[in-house]
Amino acid sequence: MALLIDNLIKNVSSDPLLNLEMAANFLAKATGADCFILADGDGAPYIITKSGVSDALAMPDQLMYANLHRWPITANAVMATGHVYVMCVPMLSARGQDDFTNEKRQIRDSYMPISGYVYFQSLNAAHCPATEFVTKNIEIFNLLSNFLGMYHVHTAASTDKMTGALNRRYMDLALEAHLEQAKLAGSQFAVVMIDLDHFKHVNDTYGHLAGDDVLRAASAVIMENLRKDDVLGRYGGEEFIVLLRDADHATACSMADLLRTKIANAKILGGKRDITASLGISVYPDHADTIKTLVDKADMALSMAKECGRNRHEIWNENMSGFATAKSNKQSFFTGDIAKDAKRMQELFALMRISRASISITEKINMFLDRLYTSITMMDITLFLVSDDKMTDSFRLTEAGIKPPEYNDKIIFDAIQKQQGTYMVDWDNDKIHIKTGSVDLQSICVAPAVSDGIVKGVLYISISAKTKEFAADEMAFVKNAAIVIAAAL
Repeated sequence: MALLIDNLIKNVSSDPLLNLEMAANFLAKATGADCFILADGDGAPYIITKSGVSDALAMPDQLMYANLHRWPITANAVMATGHVYVMCVPMLSARGQDDFTNEKRQIRDSYMPISGYVYFQSLNAAHCPATEFVTKNIEIFNLLSNFLGMYHVHTAASTDKMTGALNRRYMDLALEAHLEQAKLAGSQFAVVMIDLDHFKHVNDTYGHLAGDDVLRAASAVIMENLRKDDVLGRYGGEEFIVLLRDADHATACSMADLLRTKIANAKILGGKRDITASLGISVYPDHADTIKTLVDKADMALSMAKECGRNRHEIWNENMSGFATAKSNKQSFFTGDIAKDAKRMQELFALMRISRASISITEKINMFLDRLYTSITMMDITLFLVSDDKMTDSFRLTEAGIKPPEYNDKIIFDAIQKQQGTYMVDWDNDKIHIKTGSVDLQSICVAPAVSDGIVKGVLYISISAKTKEFAADEMAFVKNAAIVIAAAL
């Protein structure tokens, strides 16, 4: 066993899932029993990986008993397939051998959360391990406990907490990885953008808690109806993205219509109102050979679906490029709320007055930031001064009592180089809280201040994504504010 664990350690990778798969194969080979590794999943254990011939747990109730006793549980029963022998090991944290041999176990066992289980089953009693197997090979189970910890941290970082879908950062990584696989294999795949129709009206009418419930329910419906190897990600707000593996035009359209129908028929808000979705599709390699272009074209198709009445899907075609350009030129900060729109116009006029004031540029900038800070709900605002496409200075205003968030330098650089703004949840700048496993994400709104085709500065606004996510009308307002500021710079 010592030699085998040495080999296990030598082959440890940076991918926690691969490590767990390797551990399951190792334990199945060492015992001769089928081996399942499960994550706890907030009291609802689910199989991460397995090694052996069985596809399901013969006696799943043993998970509950192992949870209650916080101790390896052995059992056997007569099943349809014959006599089945089982051992279930709950995984807390790295343990020492005394924890398994001393009957008065550590008090910490009673309150430490279970991160997962190792579950053995066999039709042969000689192959199913006993508790002594854990005791004698504690180093292996300690290592596996660490693998589970890595898996949970990775899951916390990669998963959108509200919906259970991949967050944008990891969805982008999944798309790029699959693109490389498809190039090597010469296979097709599809990107599907999904947007819940009139979602703002749901939030405004029933409140944000109801909106959150709708997002969770819609995500669940999508995941339930995807194929085994398809991937779901949340791209921000009420927008989702799906990677359909090995999908041509017909398959992608069929799957998109299935998802649309399932969402519409789910009656997510009961009888209060219908929840529907619009979908846009692009296919590799027919429509593009880069992920960015595939996503952009799926988004164009989505815009067409919404423009054509919503609750439908569209697949990209060349005629949509002109439509997307015309649509982008109509972006506005007007919301239809007369009082809100009037206030924003007043704020822009106030910025113009500041721009014309006979005061120093430093005073103007500070007044600009102070005015904008009260115009939009935010926690932090910075104006970077730019000369020759390089940042030369910065002015910052941060909410009192909070630690200023970090900037995303790449997004600032892109705003300078492309002279385009963006608003998004900054998945690339996440910080994992070591104790809780929670992820601190920032919703950001970034706009270049351009005058006569030259970038004079960059406005960078952020707030915790737990508080809110910036909307398109806020982005449009910030872009207009940046134009006014550019004139003063």
